Amino acid sequence: MTAALPHLFSPVAVGRFTLDHRLVVPPHGGGASNLVGSDDEFETLLAMWLPKATGGFQWIGGTPSHVRNPLPQGFEPSGVGAHGPGHFRHPRYAARIGQFVSRLKNAGATAVTVQMVQQGGKPIAPSATFSAYDDHRIAHALDVDEIEWLVREYGESAALAVDAGVDVIEIHANHDDVVQWFLSPLTNLRTDRYGGSFENRIRYLREITDSIRRHAPRPFTYGLRLCIDELIDGGYGLEECQRLVEAFTADGTVDYFSLDVGNNFGSPSYVPSGWHDDIEWAALCGQVKQATNLPVVYTGRVTSPEQAEAVLAAGHADLVAMARATFADFDIVHKARGTNPVPIRPCIGLNECINRKQVEGLGYACGVNPLWAHEWELRNLPERTSQPQRVLVVGGGPAGMELAGLCSEHGHAVTLWEKGPTLGGLLSVAAMVRANAKYQRWIDWQVGRLERAGVVAHHRYIMDTARTPSAALGSTRDKPDAAYCQRIFEACKKHDIRYFFYIGGNDSSDTCRLVNETARSTNYELRCFHIPKTVDN
Repeated sequence: MTAALPHLFSPVAVGRFTLDHRLVVPPHGGGASNLVGSDDEFETLLAMWLPKATGGFQWIGGTPSHVRNPLPQGFEPSGVGAHGPGHFRHPRYAARIGQFVSRLKNAGATAVTVQMVQQGGKPIAPSATFSAYDDHRIAHALDVDEIEWLVREYGESAALAVDAGVDVIEIHANHDDVVQWFLSPLTNLRTDRYGGSFENRIRYLREITDSIRRHAPRPFTYGLRLCIDELIDGGYGLEECQRLVEAFTADGTVDYFSLDVGNNFGSPSYVPSGWHDDIEWAALCGQVKQATNLPVVYTGRVTSPEQAEAVLAAGHADLVAMARATFADFDIVHKARGTNPVPIRPCIGLNECINRKQVEGLGYACGVNPLWAHEWELRNLPERTSQPQRVLVVGGGPAGMELAGLCSEHGHAVTLWEKGPTLGGLLSVAAMVRANAKYQRWIDWQVGRLERAGVVAHHRYIMDTARTPSAALGSTRDKPDAAYCQRIFEACKKHDIRYFFYIGGNDSSDTCRLVNETARSTNYELRCFHIPKTVDN
């Protein structure tokens, strides 16, 4: 495939390192676990990142690191990503980030980034004002001595990371970070040397940059993550972002810029939903790119190598970042090169990843790849079973398709019975809505996967023991009763099915219970499992 992606697979130099392709994994949250937690938590986090390096990505963004917050006494930080004590000063940080970098490089990475974050940093801000339409918290306006303390803290914290082996330091100057609030006329209402004019509003970021360069124990690559357009009344837009890029290019203190659009919960969010078009803001990135001769990274709903190639070919960016797409499929680079012939599992923008962490307080997960963020707990699972079984899955919706694919890839002989004419279940209905059209990509991918895995799928089959699954046996919405469960049992016995997965609502658990009771009463070795039907499956 490399011949069809000439821009993507061309070398590029960024600061002090060179890559042989232009796909990047940007920094993103470590919701799977904790860099400075227990040994098991650290291994859980690392296991989430290592496949990206083994999958061919050379520039790995890594998990963000929070800068210590000079909180007013008696206050705690609030907001998405808020973190009071930060990470850099944690007694485990230097050793852990060193291990993180070393093991990623051993797995194939060329460069690893630490992104410095003070996101959701309230109660501190440049001014006592709101940052978004839905904001309700008034922040403490930083005193000059607190700003000077933070500038020094950035420099000393970055030095700890660089000394531990980190290749790249990136300042998170977007997504409701305190640094962005200084840059924006919406949130910076100061009248001293840190507010008012454009030059004053960028002073804080300039001082942070100078402090990091001054404190660094060795050479490193340095970048800025900026918002192209805040897309909010009173905020800064494209022209001001161009001025920012021009100013820091002229300073000669920055090696690259990473650009995207959006904030925490604005429209769009910086984790845009699938309703937005893929690569929707790439052309805006291209306009900002005209203001610098330094490498520019574009981030924002990039879900395939072909899209990345289009962005590069149009001259909108020098590199293209993919975050959520790597949750769905870590092997994107190898598949783009053609060294892995299996089609890429598509990210369709469900945002289960960010929603579980920020809204539900759960660990990371992916709505289209159930194995992502569970790599460590599944590390001892064999790739193939030594005891293959005949498995029946009833119901060809998303969960049934995924389960059938997993079982077949694991070595079992799988039959999938679906009552409807096509696979996909209610997701195929949702995909009919224009905003959800991307859902069909995942359904089509799953259909192809089941074919490649050898799953025998049957459609339009109503549960009847007088028939064989030549047309197919499907799930039913009828309330289960003894006769219905008896038909399920007899159908399984007729086709020598030993494992039966029934996907559905509350009645399904009763179905499985009755089927298992029938099997035990006749000494037939059958296990029926109930898988609850949820919004996600």
